[in-house]
Amino acid sequence: MADRRESNAEAMKDAEFSAKFQALCLAPPEEQATQFLRAFVTDFVGKFEDVLLLADDFKKMLEEAGNPHHNELETDKIHQFLEMHDEALHNAELVEALKTIDITMNKKTAFIEYLMWKFDKRVPDLFVKKTDEEALRNKDLLTQLDVAIAAYKTAGLAFSEHEKKIQDLEALVEAGGVKGMKAKHELAQLKERRFTVDNKARIEAGARTKRLEKDIEKDKVNAAAEAERIKAEEEAKQQEAWAEENKRLEADKAAKDAEEAKKKEESKQRLKAKAALWEGNN
Repeated sequence: MADRRESNAEAMKDAEFSAKFQALCLAPPEEQATQFLRAFVTDFVGKFEDVLLLADDFKKMLEEAGNPHHNELETDKIHQFLEMHDEALHNAELVEALKTIDITMNKKTAFIEYLMWKFDKRVPDLFVKKTDEEALRNKDLLTQLDVAIAAYKTAGLAFSEHEKKIQDLEALVEAGGVKGMKAKHELAQLKERRFTVDNKARIEAGARTKRLEKDIEKDKVNAAAEAERIKAEEEAKQQEAWAEENKRLEADKAAKDAEEAKKKEESKQRLKAKAALWEGNN
């Protein structure tokens, strides 16, 4: 933990990293979650929804704390947030953990700071530009992530509409009268369905995310198979090229050997002719 703290502290001395990170801390939790997932997409295949759910819970905590637009939690609230996610710490542990969590050192916690602590990430890795090879490798994952986030937001909107209808009916009930009596019955039914609608929205979003993640894994398997096929083809072509080259070399050698044998035979015949001429003269 100390190493990570020192690494992040060192990174925050860099003006560019510091400016980018502090600006991100001021963004809404869902935007922080999106940038985090895009930066570390390969680490969260199969777990996109986990981070999105955490962003929703953080946003609700901000609203309960009366800070829906400030996007940072005070120490007591971040303690509650940790407890809510089974990460409760004793006082001494919390003080020590906050030294690592509070990257901006402003005694408050933004959602991105919590994520960096929870998943053991470092500031430079959040902003460093990927190599061309990494960008190409992550291209399909990022596309699938964008689709998953859109599906999750759609599910969230369905629940928000349900909540808005409940608020409208509560206003009618408070106003009283015939409309209020009618609204009271409908309101009771909607409130009974609230948990179901919320869970259904999340389950549907999760199911879409899981399907997309299965597609990603399938694409990876297909890509690996295609890579193996291409590799095998290249190796076969190489073997064929080597065989052709060996044939050419053998043919060249045979031709060269034949030429040398011919020259030797011609030389031998010339010597015989000279010998015969010499013997005739004697």
